[in-house]
Amino acid sequence: MRSSALYPFSLYSHYPPTLAISKDEEDAIRDFFRPDSPYPRIPRTPLISYVARVVAKTHSKILRTTVTTSYGLNKACQLTLTRVPGPDKDDEITYRDYSCRPFPSRSEDGCEKENSGFCAAWTGAGYVDYLATGFTAITPLVILFGISTHSRRRRIWRALAGMTMLQSLTGVIAFAMITDMYTRNQYSGFEHADLGKAYILHTLAWTLSFLVSVGIALTGYAAEKGQAWATGPRGYYPIVG
Repeated sequence: MRSSALYPFSLYSHYPPTLAISKDEEDAIRDFFRPDSPYPRIPRTPLISYVARVVAKTHSKILRTTVTTSYGLNKACQLTLTRVPGPDKDDEITYRDYSCRPFPSRSEDGCEKENSGFCAAWTGAGYVDYLATGFTAITPLVILFGISTHSRRRRIWRALAGMTMLQSLTGVIAFAMITDMYTRNQYSGFEHADLGKAYILHTLAWTLSFLVSVGIALTGYAAEKGQAWATGPRGYYPIVG
């Protein structure tokens, strides 16, 4: 299989999806995309991998075209693959088109009309996710502060457990907002879409964060009570007086 330069998809725009292309028209299109064709070429766009929350894929057997749209919290990327017969009998040429745009967009996604509620909720989920990322960045600083201050090391577990719990809670809120919009098909592009890798990774992230916060809280509380498994080799006991 060979991959050549991108082609202008408007070439196919006058063919309705239900209308088959004749052999002469197919030969003309194949000649247009031949490597030695005299027609001008459009430079190939680099194919960038984008991990998305929701992925929608459509396929047309007549046009031999597959369109994959990946929706993230702040942008949507569309990959179009078209396969046409090559010069040889068993040869095939693949043409790719990859582009991204802000998502949701006021002009393209109807944010000022019928999809105003969806756009507000999806944008809000993005802000909540940024907040979770902020808590994730602050947590290592709390750890460094705790291990560098001997007098406060015994009490720092509360701050650390609180930060990881906040990270988990904001992740759960973003997860719930995205899940609700996906399951209720609040956006027309989600009708035949599947959940993407970013959705799964996000779920694992807040689940792990929650388990870590619970573990820190239990260990810190047990250490304050003098449990040997929690205090380690340098255990401490509360002063009663």
